[in-house]
Amino acid sequence: MDTIWQHFANAFRRENYARMAGRATLAEYWSCMLFALLFGCIPLGIIVAGCVACLVSQAVGVVLLAVGSLALLFYVFYTALPMLAVYVRRLHDVGWSGWWIALQYGIVAIMAVLEIGIFLHFQIEFALDTTQIPFMTLEELFALAQDFQAFQPAWFKLCCSIADPALTLLGLLLFVLTLLPSGGNNKYGPRS
Repeated sequence: MDTIWQHFANAFRRENYARMAGRATLAEYWSCMLFALLFGCIPLGIIVAGCVACLVSQAVGVVLLAVGSLALLFYVFYTALPMLAVYVRRLHDVGWSGWWIALQYGIVAIMAVLEIGIFLHFQIEFALDTTQIPFMTLEELFALAQDFQAFQPAWFKLCCSIADPALTLLGLLLFVLTLLPSGGNNKYGPRS
């Protein structure tokens, strides 16, 4: 029987790095998620240290923020594909298609593109200088957020009111599916 570390390491081997075909056991999936979370805390810890260091020395804080951000960016790019692959294989193990994940992320991507487009239109409409946002007071930021909320068209608010609960329910469904025990042989292959 493989240890939890071996499951995580197997996900990053060349033959498994982007392999969406096949099945992943409950232990394999959750071992990968555990180590991904633990290792993801390292760059996040550096970023938090940078935020705290900014209170004492801005130069040190900025360096730590830059290092932590680059480390997090590298980590996300390095782990995204194998973690997605093990997620797809886990859904295969319980007899569901990995395309459910694509549906979830597709809805998020569409909503993000719409939100960015609306914000860019808002920025042009109100001649907003986004370089000043980090220097705004809390009251100015709240006022800006309220203006942006009021600026959003009704159709976008309707889309959000439909997409948000749909994404929540889909996310919960996929989460529950990852908790189910492995079934017998199915169309994705023999039981692992």
